[in-house]
Amino acid sequence: MFSGKPIREDNHRTPDTIRALLSRLLQNASDILWLLDDEGRITFVSPSVERLSGWDSTSLIGHTLSEFVDEEVGVALEALIEELRRQP
Repeated sequence: MFSGKPIREDNHRTPDTIRALLSRLLQNASDILWLLDDEGRITFVSPSVERLSGWDSTSLIGHTLSEFVDEEVGVALEALIEELRRQP
C-alpha cells in the first residue's frame, strides 16, 4: 500500500497523492501502456514496453505510434486516435 500522506482530514485523497499513486501504477504496470498528447505523440510509455519490445522507452517520447508500425496499420491507428479525440 502507498505509504505517503494518503488522506486528508476529510478522508479525500489530495491531488499530489493521486498523482503519486497513478505514477506508481503506471511505472509498475506489467501491461504495455502508452500516454499520448492531444497531437497523438507519445508522452509516456510504461517500463514494460522496453522489457517486452526491446525498444528504449525514452527514445519513443515525442513520436507517434504510427511511426512504429507498417503504413496500413498506421493509417488505421491514426484514425482510431482521431476518433478517440473527438469522442473520448
